[in-house]
Amino acid sequence: SGPARLEIRSSGSAEDFGAQADADMRLMEIAFGDVFSKAGGVPMSLKSTVAHSKGVLTIKSLDLGLHNLLINATGSVDMGAKSPAADVKIAAKPFALEGWEKLVPMLTQYGLQGEVGVITAEISGPLDNAALKARVSSPGIAFVLPAGEGADNTAGQQKGQLRGATIEASGNVRAGDVSGSGTLNVESGSFADIALKQASADFRYAKGLLEVPRFSAGVFN
Repeated sequence: SGPARLEIRSSGSAEDFGAQADADMRLMEIAFGDVFSKAGGVPMSLKSTVAHSKGVLTIKSLDLGLHNLLINATGSVDMGAKSPAADVKIAAKPFALEGWEKLVPMLTQYGLQGEVGVITAEISGPLDNAALKARVSSPGIAFVLPAGEGADNTAGQQKGQLRGATIEASGNVRAGDVSGSGTLNVESGSFADIALKQASADFRYAKGLLEVPRFSAGVFN
């Protein structure tokens, strides 16, 4: 609900054209159940420049801004193939975690602080069976794990910190389902007043299940 500004400029023919779009949704309120909630006044914008020729849609630039996050995408999508094939690269500049609990309410209980570093991602191949790659880094994140529930769980909130963390993952999306695997590496950190160093883990994700077949960390020297 609320106002938004949208401007589209195009030239050429239906088969061969160029287009620019610019949308400003700062004043708009956007909600998706209890998953996402953007109040009026929170920055949100979309700018794009694309071209279409001989069945290929070229994304010269696509910039999405939300709060303090800026995402840029470039690449192409071959619309003439039997299944449209993509070759798209996505990058996000570093941003602070403060304030995101207002946009994603479920984050409130984790008390996130710190900064997410550079995020890069790639989508390639036919869109009905596309390959995915992603890398996320963080110089430092502080968090809180909520107290456990149930009579057998007496643990209260546990505070933690991660420094020099990176996640690298690859996988694919097929028929709307995402699956893949990756690694997590952390230079140092702490959890429940226990110092950690050189922590790492392998993980797999498929059919809504996250598996961690290996985890290691240096503790107590």
